[in-house]
Amino acid sequence: MLKNKEKIIQTIGIVKLPAIAALSGIVLGVLIGLISQIYSLIIPVGLCSLVVSGVMFYLNERANENLYKGISVLIEAQSPSYKHRCSSKSHGKIVNKVENLIRHYENLVSELTLSHQEIDKLFGELFDLSDKSFSDIARVFQCLDEISEPVNRQSDELQECTAKVNGLSDHLDAIHNNYSSILEGSASINRLSGSGLKSIEELQNKFKATYQMFEEISASINSFSEIISQIHEFVGSITAISRQTNLLALNASIEAARAGEAGRGFTVVADEFNKLSMQSEESALRIYDLIASVGDHYNTITLSLDSLSQAINEQRHSVTETDKAFESIAQAVFSISDEIKHVNESLEEMKKNKAEVFGLISNTFALSRETVTKTEDVATIIAYHVQTVTDVFGYVKKINELMLKNSKATA
Repeated sequence: MLKNKEKIIQTIGIVKLPAIAALSGIVLGVLIGLISQIYSLIIPVGLCSLVVSGVMFYLNERANENLYKGISVLIEAQSPSYKHRCSSKSHGKIVNKVENLIRHYENLVSELTLSHQEIDKLFGELFDLSDKSFSDIARVFQCLDEISEPVNRQSDELQECTAKVNGLSDHLDAIHNNYSSILEGSASINRLSGSGLKSIEELQNKFKATYQMFEEISASINSFSEIISQIHEFVGSITAISRQTNLLALNASIEAARAGEAGRGFTVVADEFNKLSMQSEESALRIYDLIASVGDHYNTITLSLDSLSQAINEQRHSVTETDKAFESIAQAVFSISDEIKHVNESLEEMKKNKAEVFGLISNTFALSRETVTKTEDVATIIAYHVQTVTDVFGYVKKINELMLKNSKATA
């Protein structure tokens, strides 16, 4: 049975929904974009979906327009005026065709209603996926921030480490430059040590000669002491002879006095002997005093010689200790020279390792900077894709709203 024109057009109006024409392309594009995990494919797929939706919308509009014209012609065929213009047989065939066509369209409307329910379900799942995708994207941004922060900190630490290594390198270069001065100083110390050892050897030889001279002087002074002792003995003998001569002169004077005139000449001789005896005794006393003074000076010289001998022995001991000290210094200098050579070898090895360390730090620093740059690029790309997905889901929501409005209008 045919209905009136308005109801038929209202019933068939659901075909004019642009969402039904565009839904398959949009859902396909969004699902492919979600499956591709928001990578660069979502932009061309979304754009292609929108283009396909527009083309399908245009074709649907043209089809609806032609269908509307056909339905209008069929309804017009129900009018009495049209019945007068055609035969009853033709009119019956047209009515049967129209009834079949309406049944087909009623089936189509029911199928479209079921499709609309399934589409609503798909939209619900799509919105759930969008919420999950946004939460995943938020976690991705959080992970990128967590990656970027330690990488930036590592980059700063590497830069600081590079500055410290540069400072250490400068110190190593300064040490290496001073190494030649240290070697020259060590060579000078070796030369001075050799000269000192030679000087000490000469000083020891001179001390030996001085000590021999001192021994000779001591022997001479000891001989002089014996001479003084002999002189003392000679003075004692002279004093004894003088006293004996004095006694003899006194006896001669006594005998001359007894002889009287005959012994007068002998008295004169006795007086002369007495004078000579007195002079001899006085001279002996003076010699004794001089010998005593010489003895005092001899004792003083002996004490001085003892002090000189002690000083010479101490000097010899000091020279011996100095010689040992110079030998120890020479050995220490030789050891230092060997250690300096080892230090120089270590410095050369450190200079080689320094270049490798600089290379590793530079490569690590470059990788850190590149990682930061790539992370920022990824964040920018993801942000751009998120905005694109947001726009696509906005369009999908608008299409869903239009579908709901048209569905209510159709109901």
